[in-house]
Amino acid sequence: MALSLVLNENITANPPACSSYWWGDPDMLVDEDNFDWPHTADGADLIFIGQINLADLPADSPLPHDGLLLFFADIDYFLGNYDADPTGGIGLWPEDACRVIYYPKPLLNRINRVQFLDNGLPSTPRARSFVLAHCEPTAYDLKLLGRPACFEWADWPKPCEGWQLLLQVDTEELPDHTLRFYDDGLLYFIIHPDDLAQGRFDRVRAFLYST
Repeated sequence: MALSLVLNENITANPPACSSYWWGDPDMLVDEDNFDWPHTADGADLIFIGQINLADLPADSPLPHDGLLLFFADIDYFLGNYDADPTGGIGLWPEDACRVIYYPKPLLNRINRVQFLDNGLPSTPRARSFVLAHCEPTAYDLKLLGRPACFEWADWPKPCEGWQLLLQVDTEELPDHTLRFYDDGLLYFIIHPDDLAQGRFDRVRAFLYST
């Protein structure tokens, strides 16, 4: 199974709580005494990429059938902030360069919208809704599951042999932002098959492909 996420070019000003949307501000479980935005070991804040309400997926999806899945990665540089120092280059990124958070359905009534500002301004592109559509397993663009659109090796590098694609992020050119991974590369979030089957997302890694 592979699902394309077709972004709406128009900004979604205030997405419904715990809905599926890309960019913008995440819905997160906030412990006011101990909340920490996802970051690298060096303290660089990860960028919120998007969230998926898993109840929106087809019934035969290998992902959990409900709850909220959020994606973060160290991609500030690739959004045009060239003063940022990306944690990862081409190939397998360090463990701390991405994070995927899963909130099961019973936690969704405790989630709040978290706005992350940089010097008082929004730090990411504005939120957009998207439409899910079945696509070819090796399709380009923004895609959930399937297989990587470009991959020149027989397997992922150690220690990720046998892992599979969870999310593919491609170049974006929208009115308010451009996302480009070097020479129009792709960013892959990959997961161990056993973790996918168990609904565990704490070991997801990122891999950047670019020619």
